[in-house]
Amino acid sequence: MGADHFSTRLPHGRWLAWDKHLGIAADVGFSDAEFAWMRGAKPRRNVYRHLWSGLNADKSKEGVPGGQASKRQHVSQKPIGLMRHLIQSLKLRTGSVILDPYMGSGSTGCAALQLGHKFIGVEIEARHFDVACERIERALQGG
Repeated sequence: MGADHFSTRLPHGRWLAWDKHLGIAADVGFSDAEFAWMRGAKPRRNVYRHLWSGLNADKSKEGVPGGQASKRQHVSQKPIGLMRHLIQSLKLRTGSVILDPYMGSGSTGCAALQLGHKFIGVEIEARHFDVACERIERALQGG
């Protein structure tokens, strides 16, 4: 995610756009879309749509207590569904290791474990690390 900031330096690959607003959410100061660069991956779609902004944001499957009305636990938290989509696009063997050097609140870790992969996460901020550990533990327990 965020590779569009240095796209002129990337080798050949594909872009996936994450549409966060779906054309219906109010502008809350965050970007209305993010782009992920994927080398060699051939996603079945180039646009992933998931309402992630405003009061109607879909957090129902994110392991966030209270569902849709709850706050995100990290300023740039990604939906677990988005991270599942990206990992599945890689067509890895079950049990592959997923490394996230900027773990944040652990969405990639939750997605990796749900898909049967191993996960290594690195996070410098202790408060984010604690949130990630809690979310990943729930993912391990099937919640």
